[in-house]
Amino acid sequence: MTYSILSSDAKLGIAAEATSATYEPPSFTVPFAAGTRYRSAITQLYDRTIRATDTDTVAIAQGHYWSDWTITSEAYPDWAGWLYRAMIGPDQCTPGTVTTFAAASMPGATSVSLAAAPPDGSVLQLGTGATLEYAQAGTPTGSGPYTVPVTTPASGLQNAHAAGEPAQSQAVHLFRQNRVPGVTVWPTYSLTTDDGVDQLGWPGCTLGKVRLQVEASGYARLASDWSGFPPAAEATFTEAQTLAQPFAGWSWAITTAGGTSTRGVTLDLALTRDLDIVLACDGSQAPYVIAAGPMRASGSYRAIFDTASDLNLYRQAIQEPAIWTLSQPVLQGGASVAVTLSLSGWTAGEVSLEEQYVTANFGLSGIANTADSPNTGVSSVTLVNWWNQSY
Repeated sequence: MTYSILSSDAKLGIAAEATSATYEPPSFTVPFAAGTRYRSAITQLYDRTIRATDTDTVAIAQGHYWSDWTITSEAYPDWAGWLYRAMIGPDQCTPGTVTTFAAASMPGATSVSLAAAPPDGSVLQLGTGATLEYAQAGTPTGSGPYTVPVTTPASGLQNAHAAGEPAQSQAVHLFRQNRVPGVTVWPTYSLTTDDGVDQLGWPGCTLGKVRLQVEASGYARLASDWSGFPPAAEATFTEAQTLAQPFAGWSWAITTAGGTSTRGVTLDLALTRDLDIVLACDGSQAPYVIAAGPMRASGSYRAIFDTASDLNLYRQAIQEPAIWTLSQPVLQGGASVAVTLSLSGWTAGEVSLEEQYVTANFGLSGIANTADSPNTGVSSVTLVNWWNQSY
């Protein structure tokens, strides 16, 4: 008997390419969800020459060939870094402190002894495997080993840890535009799929859009659109899924109109670059190059309408910074992501009486500025997570 293959058995990996459109095996397993799809985009050539017959088409052949991807995922903090690096620009990474327990620690401990001092107030990842846990550090004391107070949770650590177990503070990643026309080599990536039928490598993938989508009722999501070169058969790879937890929708906060708001209901914030698939007569069906255009930032969001401050940004054409932040509780990992539009134009604003509470719908776009990038940009992203190297 023949059985269908479950989508849940499929796996997807990604790697940055050292040479554009030259395949690299996966270095990260992508967590993906329903809505993920890929296609081979093959131009069809129709021979419709007139040959004294009552037929329209006498032959069909293949023309140029490329691939299109949509990857949908819950908003995992480590996957987010791959997307924002591919869309915005280089990662200005400040690595976390990597150290070990200098002495054993018991459950309920309100301080730990570490070989190196983490930053004051940082979130720590302590232990490994079944005893891995997260805690927030106070101000370290000593000259090595260091005594580090545990401020969160207030009840102290949950697990026992032996001397020599790993301890680490978070890395901070800042993504800013720094593209120099004619100089900057734009990043490309290899995707690898094993869907149970084919094991394929998809080189030369360039990101055209990444959307951060938030609803109060579930997890935040990241949706991305890519274009790349034709696939080829490659070896499968070992699944190594992330240990991080995705951001919950309720953790979203907004800073607009000079103040912080927790009234958000839904958000759809897109960073976009138009992709030009350049085709050439060079003896290959593949594109000559896939060129990424300048970046745009645009979005829409809906909020409980209990103040006119946001609506006045639209009514009065006030251009102020807009910052969208997702933050995890410490005990879930303490990761955060902040998408900043240092100069934003509010392009739509309307009040709705259709729901139980009065709501307002807004649209906005990023405007070129030198705060998001010294070279001029429309958005920057700060990501705090456990990926302790540059993306």
